[in-house]
Amino acid sequence: MINQIVVEFGDNLTSTFYWHDVEGSLQKLKKNIEKRFTIHPDHQIIRSRHEVLDEESFQELYGSRFAGYNILSVQIIEEDLYSGIIRKRRDDICKHIPIIEVEIPAHRTHRLSKMLSFKTKPYLSIADLKTNINKKNKLGVDTMLLGVKTNQRLILADDQLISDLLLSLDKDKSLGLNLTMRQTEATEHTYYNLLRPVKILIPFIESDLEVDYPLLENGYLGISVLKSWVEAAFEIPYAEQEVTYRDKIIEQNEMFPKHVADHVLGPLKVRIAVYSTSDEDLNSLYRKLEIKTMFPINISSFGAFNVLQYHYRRGDENQLDVFIENSLQIPKHKQRIFVDGRRISSNDIENIVNKGRTANLTGTGQIRNEQNLTNNQTSLSIKLAVQVDDTETELLEKVKQLGLSRMRSIIIKHPDPDDSTIFHEIPLSQLNGQESNFQVYKILKNLMIEKYKGISLQFFDLLHDQKHINWLGGNINDFFVEEDTLREKLVLTIIIKANRDKNMQKFCEQHHLTFLKELNIKFLTGQFSFDVLSGKVNTIRDIKNEIFKTKGIAPHLQQLYHESIELTEDGNKSTFMNKAMMSQESVTLNLLIKPAQEVKLYVNANFLKEQIEIEILESATVLDLKESISAQSGIPPSLIVVGGFIDEPDSEPIWRCSFTNNVVQVHKRVVVYVDNNGVILRRDHFIRDLDTETVDTLHKDIADTYINYGLGNVIIKNTGLKSKTLLKDVGEQEIRFEVNTSKGCSVM
Repeated sequence: MINQIVVEFGDNLTSTFYWHDVEGSLQKLKKNIEKRFTIHPDHQIIRSRHEVLDEESFQELYGSRFAGYNILSVQIIEEDLYSGIIRKRRDDICKHIPIIEVEIPAHRTHRLSKMLSFKTKPYLSIADLKTNINKKNKLGVDTMLLGVKTNQRLILADDQLISDLLLSLDKDKSLGLNLTMRQTEATEHTYYNLLRPVKILIPFIESDLEVDYPLLENGYLGISVLKSWVEAAFEIPYAEQEVTYRDKIIEQNEMFPKHVADHVLGPLKVRIAVYSTSDEDLNSLYRKLEIKTMFPINISSFGAFNVLQYHYRRGDENQLDVFIENSLQIPKHKQRIFVDGRRISSNDIENIVNKGRTANLTGTGQIRNEQNLTNNQTSLSIKLAVQVDDTETELLEKVKQLGLSRMRSIIIKHPDPDDSTIFHEIPLSQLNGQESNFQVYKILKNLMIEKYKGISLQFFDLLHDQKHINWLGGNINDFFVEEDTLREKLVLTIIIKANRDKNMQKFCEQHHLTFLKELNIKFLTGQFSFDVLSGKVNTIRDIKNEIFKTKGIAPHLQQLYHESIELTEDGNKSTFMNKAMMSQESVTLNLLIKPAQEVKLYVNANFLKEQIEIEILESATVLDLKESISAQSGIPPSLIVVGGFIDEPDSEPIWRCSFTNNVVQVHKRVVVYVDNNGVILRRDHFIRDLDTETVDTLHKDIADTYINYGLGNVIIKNTGLKSKTLLKDVGEQEIRFEVNTSKGCSVM
């Protein structure tokens, strides 16, 4: 196994180590030997074919490890000191940890894995363990592969001793082994946890070459080993590779998606992405090998700037903003980078390269969907602009010389397009590095308040294309871009909520700002008006609610038109209202009333034998519904309670009532008045049980309430009512009680 290092100690003693554990470091190998056998690194001399190894020669050996099996020998200085130490260490660890467990893969018939226990012995090898498993579980020895649970990328060598694995454990750690089955005709449809073959796609110019990764020979499925093998087999430098799975870069220490290998028939396919480079020697090598690299990132501007190419490297210190600063002498904090018209940060580049243009960007949501760069099928073009104030003369000259686009300031102006009045111009540098629309919105409003004393934060807003910027989300820099051009100045307009504050009305008058004062509503049978300044009218929904208050027309039955265009809500703000608020003092709207729909209600009541159905217009009132129920039940409308034990008002329209699934809960009531020292309260009682509730039970309930609060006894004033009279038979007769503060009996 290529991943295996066999170290000979003399006296027929060997121990197995693994290349991936030492990562080409001779010192690490010595430390691993020390951990197992307490032999100090300074007392070790390690040879390969009689040559004493140092770090340089060991690194060369590491680089050529795919050429074959490696056997090293260790000479121990002061050999007498360590005589017998290896055997003793192996004996002691087996006494300390006498049992190990192996997880056996699930059979497809019962889907449950199981654990087998084995006694540890100083010279029990993986090959011996496979034989023991075969005796207990009848699995073919040749199909078994054993690994360590804590490192599922590793296949253990057959001559690996279990005792040495135990000696390599960190303190207080346990050794768990798991069994994986080779994929054969016998195991494919019998067991889960099969070792699937691994295919690697190498990017050649003509087409990708699919090759088999020798997993069983290499003994390890890890990113570093896989990249090293590709370098050895195809001459592609290790540092110039990325390993991708389903177009996603696999991190250096990340596990391969093992569940895919376990449960999906067919091989696990990964792809090598090769970085583009400006290194001529590498480019010459790639041309010779016909290797296809990733596309470089093209940097251009919205102006006449020539294209600059950036060769991306994941985790490279020379990130995009650093590269631009070094290449063009544009400070990082002055750079504004755009992809598809969206502002991105230098850190977002890695997201885009790895995940494609569906990547979530810093504070800006997502950009347009395309494949990522690692699949070699697409390039990424970015636009560079520079934020420069008028006072930064040296940088301004540099930007002009390079032909780069400039971003300068935000202007807050008069809402009338024909009025050039500018209320404020704010250099972008005054935003203190803030770019999110919400944060910029707060800064701009505070700057306006500082300049114009007396205006209130909550009574004005800032618009871009008639939309409130605080509701748009994203990045303020995005608004500077329009298709393939960049605005030097971003123009926002101010909208004043003059109907909310007298000071704002004065501000409008001082600055010749027109504001809406009156809305006229025309409909087929007439027209009416209402004063915008007298209430909160900022949206179409507000207007419809005002119409409902005035004319009783349900908002959802209203259709409002202005200049033959129907007005609808744009989220929480209305584009029409934004225009109307600051364009004229009076606006006329046309109202079309849609016919009310008939709804079917299902009425449940304890005074009904069964549920009844009532068809009624949604514009009808609760009183109309009570009358319909009364017609079918004989209960007077005045005694019917609609809406459980909370009576809906008689004037409430049906469309405003909350009837779940159109089911209406209805009860019967009796009218009750209580006289408490001259203060008469109405305390109607909803009858819950028609067959048991009587005048007497009602009297006791009310009496208990007043007695518990220490208010006195309660006597009944109705001389003609009998205590045993059922409440359902009282009808519309009022039941009157009086609170008696003197001591005495309250019972009839």
